Amino acid sequence: MGLSPGFVFLLVFGMLFWGGCQQAESSKNNSDVHLSKTSVVKQKLTNLRGRWYLNEWDLYHTLHFINERELVIDNHIDTVFRFQYELQNDTLILYDKKKGQALYFNPITAFDEDNLVFEQFIEKSGQQHYTRKPFNKHK
Repeated sequence: MGLSPGFVFLLVFGMLFWGGCQQAESSKNNSDVHLSKTSVVKQKLTNLRGRWYLNEWDLYHTLHFINERELVIDNHIDTVFRFQYELQNDTLILYDKKKGQALYFNPITAFDEDNLVFEQFIEKSGQQHYTRKPFNKHK
């Protein structure tokens, strides 16, 4: 008893169709996971407010994120820098406060509640590791 050509065609077509659906679903699920990770990183990065200290006494030793747009950077000399900032994906972009021009692109390699690590920061090359001090409204 042989299989009819129509049945074989339907069987092969069904298997190809099913495989294509599974691949599309798998691809969709993988992109959802990627989007979820990106969203989580971006959501975490919106919580930068407060003071962050460099783990060494060097240039730009203290970052003070005043709010969602303003950053004050303290130096080990008597200079304080003020920038507007924006987060784009995993990069902290610093803008000139008066001109609104983008000045520095600082890639973020790690971030959690207590740690902020830059691949480089402003003109300092090499990894820059900051730790958080909780925000205190009274100071």
